Amino acid sequence: MLKRFIGDETGAVTIDWVILAAGIVVLAVAVMPLFKVDLDAVEIATAEDAAGNPIPNSERISGGNAISQTLAIIQYKMTAFNKAIFE
Repeated sequence: MLKRFIGDETGAVTIDWVILAAGIVVLAVAVMPLFKVDLDAVEIATAEDAAGNPIPNSERISGGNAISQTLAIIQYKMTAFNKAIFE
């Protein structure tokens, strides 16, 4: 009976998938701080175009990680767009 139990591999694939899924969850939790978005930490220096409108100067962005900087630029441009359209 013990030989048959040791040789039985019916649940082996299920165990493999459980371990694989647990590993993916652990890795996802481990890298979450790398993608933290903190828009308050990003500072965007602005310049002015020919019409005197402020435009973000992409060479003078400081603070935050790359994702935060990108989202801050998008937020800045969307705010400027909304002002131009609705005011």
